[in-house]
Amino acid sequence: MTKTARILLVVSLVTIAFSLTTPGGEICYGFLKPAGVLLFMVFYLVNLMAKEMALYDEENSMRHRRATHRRERDTKPSVLGPLSGSSDDKENPTLLTSDKDSVRSHAFAE
Repeated sequence: MTKTARILLVVSLVTIAFSLTTPGGEICYGFLKPAGVLLFMVFYLVNLMAKEMALYDEENSMRHRRATHRRERDTKPSVLGPLSGSSDDKENPTLLTSDKDSVRSHAFAE
């Protein structure tokens, strides 16, 4: 339970308890009960959302770590060097021509 949730719980329980007493009912005249109930509802919602917030924080940090890792990987120089002009282009001339030319050359070969 977070510090905020504990404070909400304590304040809501104190206001509800004080509203049930005779002086609390006479002084605030119906203000403390609804205020205590509203504070308790906020406490309850904070507790319900705590798991979701933790899951969101975990997913967000994982996404951030993945992006940082990807950025570091992309900025490192490649061991293989540039991939353009590889030896495959010289062995297979159809890679250098456009798609239409390669279709024509295959049509004439058959």
